[in-house]
Formats: sequence, C-alpha cells, structure tokens
Amino acid sequence: MEYEDFLLIPTNQIGTLIGNKGKTKRTIEKKTGAELKINSKTGKVTIIRDENTNPVKAIKAKQIVEAIGKKFKPKHALELAKKDIYLRTINLKDLLGSAKKTKRQKARIIGRKGKAKEKIEKYTNTYITADKKTVNVIGDIKGTEIATKAIKKLAQGSKHSNVYRFIKQKMI
Repeated sequence: MEYEDFLLIPTNQIGTLIGNKGKTKRTIEKKTGAELKINSKTGKVTIIRDENTNPVKAIKAKQIVEAIGKKFKPKHALELAKKDIYLRTINLKDLLGSAKKTKRQKARIIGRKGKAKEKIEKYTNTYITADKKTVNVIGDIKGTEIATKAIKKLAQGSKHSNVYRFIKQKMI
C-alpha cells in the first residue's frame, strides 16, 4: 500500500529542488526513503511512501521540500533529515498586522547587507530565510526557539544590540 502527501512550492524553486542532473531530488529520496514526483509547471510535489518507509522520514521529506520552497539552500534544507532539526516559520503579517510594517521590519531582521540575519544565524547555529510575509528558521530546538524570539523582538522594534545580548545570554 502506498501513502501520498503533497505540497506546492514556487515554480522558480523547482530547479533547486531537482538539482543538477537530479542530484538534490535523489539525495532527498535516499535520506528519507520517500519518492518525490515533481510537476514543474504547477509546483506540485507529491511525496510517496510505501508501508516499509518510516512515516517520520516521509514527514521529513515534506519538510525538506517545503524548506527548499522557502529558498533555503538544499544543503541547509537537508539538515531537516536529521533527528532533532526543525523548520519554524514566523508569519510577519500576522505578527505585525500591515504589509507596510512587514516590509520595514523584515528589513530590520535582515539588516544592512544581511548582517543582522548572519549574526542571528551564527549565534544560534541556525539557517534563516525571509520572503514577502515570513521568516523561516532551520536548526535544533534551542537554536530555533531563541532565533524565533530574537526575530520577533527585532520585528517589534527592539534594538539590535539588545537582541544580540539576549541571544548570547540564552545560548549559554
């Protein structure tokens, strides 16, 4: 018996999901035991597993595909195949209310030339991407939790120096 699940990712991320000569797709399949069927025109990705495939690994396959859809590099998204690595999404529009605030605060989170994002990643040992309405974090439970709190603090107007101090205190 086969089990299927699917999700949609942006069509401009399909090439990244497949990888050079199909390498990324094959790596995901090998690490998770799930099969990926990709419709490059619609962005629909079907994750197929049989009864012998660990269902948790199939869920990990879906998370990896979702992460690539959220513009994570494949090598960072593949970290999700590990046991205690998680993907967390922060919806800035829900947090802040308006699209205008979201754009401005997203710029604060990324920082000039990406420096704020890089510091949060470095201090929390996480990977971060941002798109129009969301900020996404991959890492272990502690790192993603602290990075998420730091991102929310920046989005709500906290000074960068205070947020970096907060991260350093929590990561001890």
